[in-house]
Amino acid sequence: MQREAVKERADKLDAKVLSVSNLDSQNRYSLEKRIPVDEFIDGVRFYQKENVWVDEKTKKTIAVGRNATVVNIIEFTDDKPIKSSFQMMDEGGIAHSGNHSGNPVIDLGKWGEKYEYKALPDTVEIDLIGERKSRVNDMGSLPDSQNNLVGKAQIDKNVINSDDWLKGKTGDKEAAGRIVDSLWSLKKTEKLKGMLGNLANKVLITMPSTSSMNVIPKIFGRKLAKAFEGKIKVIQGDDYFNLTHNKEVKNVSRTERVFFERKFVPEKPLGKEIEGKQAVLVDDIFTTGGSVKAFSQALAAQNLKVDNIVGLMGDKRFKVDQKTADKLEKALSDQKGDIDLEKLSKKLTRTEAGLLIQRLNKEKGSNNDLTKRIQGLYDGTFVRNIEGNRIAGRDNSPGRRNINNAKDVKGIQDRGSLEGYGR
Repeated sequence: MQREAVKERADKLDAKVLSVSNLDSQNRYSLEKRIPVDEFIDGVRFYQKENVWVDEKTKKTIAVGRNATVVNIIEFTDDKPIKSSFQMMDEGGIAHSGNHSGNPVIDLGKWGEKYEYKALPDTVEIDLIGERKSRVNDMGSLPDSQNNLVGKAQIDKNVINSDDWLKGKTGDKEAAGRIVDSLWSLKKTEKLKGMLGNLANKVLITMPSTSSMNVIPKIFGRKLAKAFEGKIKVIQGDDYFNLTHNKEVKNVSRTERVFFERKFVPEKPLGKEIEGKQAVLVDDIFTTGGSVKAFSQALAAQNLKVDNIVGLMGDKRFKVDQKTADKLEKALSDQKGDIDLEKLSKKLTRTEAGLLIQRLNKEKGSNNDLTKRIQGLYDGTFVRNIEGNRIAGRDNSPGRRNINNAKDVKGIQDRGSLEGYGR
């Protein structure tokens, strides 16, 4: 490592060099920069009378004195930002609120260094000063099936065509509660408790919905938290993430979903609630697993790793197993072009891989466009303007209410609270 180059970078960013080392044949160094509170943290305000900085959302004091600062430290390996931490410092130089972990890429942007990044299953790609870089990041990888749990392994068509399901998807909390009670049991709750172990290290986070109207995951998460007697906190994903993909996933055919990009954009940081914790992702139904995969990657970009996945219905196996990988390799053998099987497998869920195998076998390598699209999966190139909803007559507008395409199906009846199954 050229110390002069590190010093030059630090001077350019108006930062201080904390350390430079060459460990395990990797060039490492750390830089420190002091940043005004309101430039580092959004939503804060200085109150002159009390001489304090206050978080306007929580109304809590975060630092004392107008000239209080945030001390931000970023660690680099071979010029790649790999770790970040910050500490609030009062105007008098006293640490006020302890150490916090941060996102090294986002923090570096606050230092004035231009960057672009996007989370992928196994890497975070970063563009620093026009130079493409990448770092390994396995936080976005999905947990093994033994760490996941579903109420029902098969998707029940009677349930998803019921009035209660459709009402729960459009904001009816009572209907959502009946759905949860019909698909989840006390036995499942006890199994989940044993699976999670120390609840102090976990946090429940619900899957955001495209319309923000689906309350089934929210009700499910709340009932789980209640069953755990408040020992585990539940975070509603809709409160922290916006979905920017152009249509609801259910309106994309199953064979096209593998090429459909889901975007979960953070609206605000998750904050102290996630420090030192692992996520238990809570959703209602798993079809291809693509949304779970994309949201796990979005959480990884916020330094929150998904260790467990819990749902009401669907296949809990998200990772591509060896048998499926072998079938995929065979199906790809007829395709023209250089397709990296190992890399592709990391971009897919098990169900997505299965659907792709079916399509490849059906088209028998005759579709050059399909080959390009497959190659684009691990290049981050997604298909735009996916085909529309195949269900005729359904209103897909964001503001739809009380949708019912199964008018003759009765709502699922209440079978008791989460704590009282079997009564």
